[in-house]
Amino acid sequence: MAIKRDSVITDSGQLLRAAFMVEGSQGTFSVFLESRGGSRNSGTERNPDYSAGLGEILRRLKGCDAVITDVLVESTLAKKHLSPDERSLKLSMPYPVLLNQLKDLGSLRSELQSKQLHVGSVPPQKTSSNSTRRLRMDILLHDKTLAAENLAELLAGTALKGSGISDTSREGQVFTVAKLHYVNGVVYYAAEHPQSELEHLALHCTDTTKSGNVKHPLVRVRTLVRLAVGLGLLNLEKQKVKITDLGQAYYEARGDDKWALTEKQQKILCSHILSDPYRSDTVYAITALFKLYKDGYRGEELSGQYANEIGKGDVWKSPVTYEGFTKFGLSYIAELGLMDVHEDELLIKSLVVERHYQDKVNIVKPINLPSGKLPKPKAKAASITERYPSNPRVSKSALVSAAFKCELDPSHTTFLNHVSKQQHMEAHHLIPMKCQDDFENALDVPENILSLCPNCHRKIHLADNYERVIAIEQAYDLKKEALPSRGLSVSIAKLLTFYGGPD
Repeated sequence: MAIKRDSVITDSGQLLRAAFMVEGSQGTFSVFLESRGGSRNSGTERNPDYSAGLGEILRRLKGCDAVITDVLVESTLAKKHLSPDERSLKLSMPYPVLLNQLKDLGSLRSELQSKQLHVGSVPPQKTSSNSTRRLRMDILLHDKTLAAENLAELLAGTALKGSGISDTSREGQVFTVAKLHYVNGVVYYAAEHPQSELEHLALHCTDTTKSGNVKHPLVRVRTLVRLAVGLGLLNLEKQKVKITDLGQAYYEARGDDKWALTEKQQKILCSHILSDPYRSDTVYAITALFKLYKDGYRGEELSGQYANEIGKGDVWKSPVTYEGFTKFGLSYIAELGLMDVHEDELLIKSLVVERHYQDKVNIVKPINLPSGKLPKPKAKAASITERYPSNPRVSKSALVSAAFKCELDPSHTTFLNHVSKQQHMEAHHLIPMKCQDDFENALDVPENILSLCPNCHRKIHLADNYERVIAIEQAYDLKKEALPSRGLSVSIAKLLTFYGGPD
């Protein structure tokens, strides 16, 4: 069954007129980008944003770890007169193309268009003058459970949290709305009109958006709903917007000024956010920024570290983007009144308790850190064991990379964790976090974290000296080649001295 979409929405909310179609299932798909045509600014113009749409689709396919096995010109005349091999674009790189290994998707997009010129459309033509023809990209995905409809929503930019889709290309990027109170319009409308669809909210943009006059109301409403979903105020299921219990309480606490948060609304949201900083990407992004601010980060240092903290260091790319999204986030924190909240209320003390930390590792999503050396975090003014708290999302990335197997002995089996639905494993920092002062670069990176079964983890901490040394040496051999990529260097002799006390 072919799933068609008329447009692509960028993460910033821009609507691109670039129609496409998705076919396939069980990890094997074809993505068809429709051709561009018609005169500019005429009633017959078709897909004017072809190039930008192609670039956005490639970026989101990269976020899915997609592999391109072939790209063909799929126009009617080319299909009629040319064989599939003649229609296949001869790229400078061989097929299959592993998108997650490409740093410059812009070059790939340009080549996909320029190579179309070498595919004849009608014999005896040898070349074509059209570089915006109908394309077919054959791709493979690791996720065999993703349906064509889900993939189409993801590529179109209309997949929201709660849809069951893992959209890593958008994870953490929640600050595309300048002020938190802008969500009030969609939340109040959903409370007053149960079971409304997104289109209804867009049709009533004078009520659901603060300005009341937006160029693309559906795009704007979708962005506001996405933020409200992340805050826990709304649910979105198959384009139907539903108020949550939290959203209803928030609505009932409203004041006379629709576009401002009352003190009671602040308390409702703060209680929800502080009770679990990892409950959603949106909540995590707010609490992560708040903790960095409390730790003393400011200016470019704050925005750069924040981008890394939520896994956007390689996506936001420019300092201007870093600064813009960070300013939006700080405005959320100010509206919530969080600057008056002590950081201990964000469960920092609980997170460093080993059992609670390992529980969090199984709950949270993994995070993608930029490659290379990362600066060490600022020391906290708490006790020695809490000076450099680690991030459960980084540890989760290490467990995912190890396929939830014990790296000291892959034959060790445990049980199916009821939260992660994977074999239960625990995260262990080879170079302990308490030693961060001895290193210039961050220790809380996947290359310094092992996935261990509980038995092997306890062995490293609690076994007699002989068994502990053997386990530590084995762990060191597994990680010693990867550590330098993060600017970390330690000898086995030095490492053993770090294990004179609890990690």
